[in-house]
Amino acid sequence: MNETIQMLGFFVGCVAGLATLFWVIKKTCRDYFWLVLAIIFALPFERIPSLPIAGFTLKVNHILGLLLILFYAIRLLKKREKFKINYLTIPLLGLLFFISLSLFQTIRPFMSLVTFFQIGFTFLLFQIITSQIDSIQKFVKIVHIIKISAFIVILFTGWQFVGDMLNLPIWLTGLRDLYTQKVFGFPRVHAFSLEPLYLGNYLFLPLSIFVAEIFQGKKNWINLVGFVLTSMVIFMTLSRGAILAYLVFVLLLFFFYPKKTLTVKNLTLFSSILSTAIILVVIILSVLGADKRASFYNQLTLKDYQITESVMGRLNTYEVAWQAFKEKPLTGIGVFNYGPYATGYDLENPFVQQIVNNEYLEILAEIGMFGLILFVGIILLIIYAGFRGVKLAKESEIGSYLAILTIGFVAVLVQYNFFSTLAIIGIWVYAGILVALYGIIADDNSKLRIKNSESHLKIKN
Repeated sequence: MNETIQMLGFFVGCVAGLATLFWVIKKTCRDYFWLVLAIIFALPFERIPSLPIAGFTLKVNHILGLLLILFYAIRLLKKREKFKINYLTIPLLGLLFFISLSLFQTIRPFMSLVTFFQIGFTFLLFQIITSQIDSIQKFVKIVHIIKISAFIVILFTGWQFVGDMLNLPIWLTGLRDLYTQKVFGFPRVHAFSLEPLYLGNYLFLPLSIFVAEIFQGKKNWINLVGFVLTSMVIFMTLSRGAILAYLVFVLLLFFFYPKKTLTVKNLTLFSSILSTAIILVVIILSVLGADKRASFYNQLTLKDYQITESVMGRLNTYEVAWQAFKEKPLTGIGVFNYGPYATGYDLENPFVQQIVNNEYLEILAEIGMFGLILFVGIILLIIYAGFRGVKLAKESEIGSYLAILTIGFVAVLVQYNFFSTLAIIGIWVYAGILVALYGIIADDNSKLRIKNSESHLKIKN
């Protein structure tokens, strides 16, 4: 029943999308930046709507991404567009090279190739999207789209929570069986995402936007309510990885922006929000009963680590992944090959599809040490460029966006310790926005230096 609803949702979404596609095509013939905006808007629509096909899940952004690549390729061939490289282009090609080498180790060539092409598709989208965000005006449009999409997600999570508490069927709430109140005693919201952790991962993009604008003095109701509700939803997921990442995000804000965060007004506001949230949780749990209170407390505080698959399963996979790396440290055991390795290459084993649930360890095990070195290098380059861009931008608004978005990206990377999917479009779009912002700042700085040099020469003459 649930899969039927999923498929129906996918087709309804496609029909709704096709209704505006002709208008989009007209726009994209001259300027396909509208497709970039559509992809960013659709970032949270990961599971609903989607369509499973032969072990592969077709999503809205796969269709939009293919259209974007098509238009980009046509414009390249017609010489209306130049291929622009950025500081991550070469490292990403290097990472793809090592992933391709790992293909020779796999015993599931078809699935490994599918995974390889997914990663390549995601990297190509990153490259194109980064090249299209080439002005502050375009970035402002992206900010508006992110806010709209975030509020849709927030409203839907509220519906999921209330609907499940009222015992509405899952085909109506959109919750998966694993995350209803029947399991934990309370619903763990995940909106349109596959899991609560993935929802938490997405929310750091709008959260960073809201915080950046609040720090700029834009304390309107949209930003304040957006910040509060986004924070609440992250905790409503009850995902330990997302909550840990949120705490890292807040601590980094305190460290880099003490004058904006450690004020009496802000601390009072934060304490009030936290107190209100705690009171609401206590009231809800008191209604649910002792067993459900215990379940909630154990999930939040990790007291169930010895009995839950969430914790013990992860620890076991980490150990197996490390063993796989030690056996083939250079080439890895092959992309998408961890599951077969963990089951002794028994392809009939029901656990053959399992993953490491730690991206860094999975890359180390499947692609090898050079793959991990490149991946970590890419991450460090993004963070370094972020802080360098902030220095170049000085006190400008664009610099503020880049700073807070970089901090939010670090929080996303913290969550990569708890899941392992390299081809997540949302993460690479986030990275693309950071790279593009740095490019805008660097170009403006370069133009300013040239202008100052020309002015200096005129004065001398």
